[in-house]
Amino acid sequence: MGNSKTMAEVSETLADASHIQAPLIIWHEGMEALGSAACAFGVFDGVHHGHQFIISRALADARVRGIGAYIITFDRDPEEQLHPDAPCRKLLSNEDRLSLLARTGVDGVLVIPFEKGLSGLSPNAFCETVIKSAFPTCFLHTGEDFRYGTRALGTAATLNNWAHVYGGSLTAHKLYDEEGAAVSATRIRGLLQESQLGEATRLLTRPFYLTGIVVEGRREGSRMGIPTANLKTAYPAVTLGDGVYGGYVHVDGLRYRAAISVGAASTFGVDVFSIEPHLLDFEGDLYGKTITLYFISYLRPMKTFDSPEELKEAIMCDIDWTRENL
Repeated sequence: MGNSKTMAEVSETLADASHIQAPLIIWHEGMEALGSAACAFGVFDGVHHGHQFIISRALADARVRGIGAYIITFDRDPEEQLHPDAPCRKLLSNEDRLSLLARTGVDGVLVIPFEKGLSGLSPNAFCETVIKSAFPTCFLHTGEDFRYGTRALGTAATLNNWAHVYGGSLTAHKLYDEEGAAVSATRIRGLLQESQLGEATRLLTRPFYLTGIVVEGRREGSRMGIPTANLKTAYPAVTLGDGVYGGYVHVDGLRYRAAISVGAASTFGVDVFSIEPHLLDFEGDLYGKTITLYFISYLRPMKTFDSPEELKEAIMCDIDWTRENL
């Protein structure tokens, strides 16, 4: 273990206020200062165990100093703005990421609109323009590899030097490691791509989930008597590997067990990637509804069957497993 706090200790630190939603504060020029604070600063895609460790350190720092505890983040992953034509393989939608961050026990989440004007600022100008306007004195907590400012020129050292000018400081934390390997979004994406849900869930400290809107599909499932919901996510580059999964779908405040296919329906000659859950014991119309899919177990790889009848038989086995085990 490369850090002093175990996963259980970090989870306990954050759990007390996990049901409380802190305010999301959108940064803007001329905003009223929030006061001196200890702040975790980063993108935090996934809000995984490594991120939770940094946030827990900021919370502990704030308690010792008797000041506010905040998270500083962006309204989107900077890669989305800087490389709009490249797939951004995120673990969470921006909305889900901010919602999880607001439930970590902090007093607020300062959300910085990552627009061209701000993204082009030098590291020092970014700190003066954004951070200083919100926090006159700031005790920052980041990962040791954190970069910021135009062309990512800002480092932990430059951020620490800037904070000291106003009586603050920066604590750059080593990447939290589990069993000799750093807990990172890259590592978790790799696990999900390989359909290793158990390990990914452990590092995320929760099941991997996707939120999206149900849109019109091809209706092959309905024609077989096994209707599915075709999910459109807010970000196209999903990190989950192709296959069939057992999980849950949350819709309209209710939870349903579901068998979920991820990938192309090659049996029908389709090569378009899709995410399609079949909700057990659901009756009604899902079109246009926002639903959340929680992936619990990997069942089998996607396969091209010789006939729709063979496919239906396999799907019924997936449904039976889900009903009996979830």
